[in-house]
Amino acid sequence: MPGETQHHIQIGDAVHAVTVTASGDGTLLVGLGDRLLRVTVDALGGAGALALTIDGVRHPIHALTSDDGIDLLIGGDLISTTRVTRGAGTGGGGASGPLAIRAPMPGVVKDCFVADGDTVEEGAALLVLEAMKMNNQIRAARAGTVQGVAIAAGQRVNKGDPLLTIV
Repeated sequence: MPGETQHHIQIGDAVHAVTVTASGDGTLLVGLGDRLLRVTVDALGGAGALALTIDGVRHPIHALTSDDGIDLLIGGDLISTTRVTRGAGTGGGGASGPLAIRAPMPGVVKDCFVADGDTVEEGAALLVLEAMKMNNQIRAARAGTVQGVAIAAGQRVNKGDPLLTIV
């Protein structure tokens, strides 16, 4: 289909095939598995502050892009994605290397729940980042061992600053 792009993204340990097609009315048709979503993207004014409207439901998010993927803060949950080359598998599979958790926006670390050497499960609360008078809980995108905790409660961080790593 013209204007269609295909991507493979890794979220946690799972690799997903995603198809994105621009429609004539300014929306994107996003195919994820057997689902087809109608998505519009609106900038909210701050760097990385966006609103995704997915099938008529608006979701404010913060996005931090890097050379290898995008970190999304959605409703206090951090979702880290990694671009995967086309030849990559589409099933589960192991994590490939360390997962750097970076600040999705500027703010103040209100609390840190982990220390170097802690084992965490996917979805475990790692820290609370206060930004724009909202407490955003940052969660583990995959299971692993915490290394390199670079923050402490009360510390101010900038967008993109390293917080910790999960290996």
